[in-house]
Amino acid sequence: FLKKYNLSVESNPPQLCAHADELDAMLPDWKARKDVKEALRQRVYKGNRIEALVPDKRGKKLTIKERARYCAKTGDVWDIWLHASDLAVPKNNTDEVIVATSSCVSQFRKELAEAGVDPERIDTYA
Repeated sequence: FLKKYNLSVESNPPQLCAHADELDAMLPDWKARKDVKEALRQRVYKGNRIEALVPDKRGKKLTIKERARYCAKTGDVWDIWLHASDLAVPKNNTDEVIVATSSCVSQFRKELAEAGVDPERIDTYA
């Protein structure tokens, strides 16, 4: 990847950041991201350059659309179930929160369908 785009230790963070989305699309999970970061450290990349190319995603809340795209990308029914369950649990029992929670689950199901997930999987796991 680095050779393909002529990136090196001397590349500045904006140059590296320009290719971060493409690299991120190639990395299936946190383990792969960790391995890439470690490989960059071994090539003597500094922290800010590694962060520009492989940004830290911990603590970042995904939007409903991002959750659906992620589930469609992985194709794992457990990811669908986990994300649907996370959206389905109301923070408290007020009527407004319950309605909002239901709306989030409906939106998630719609986004899954738009992302190309099998309708049978949506009905079963979301």
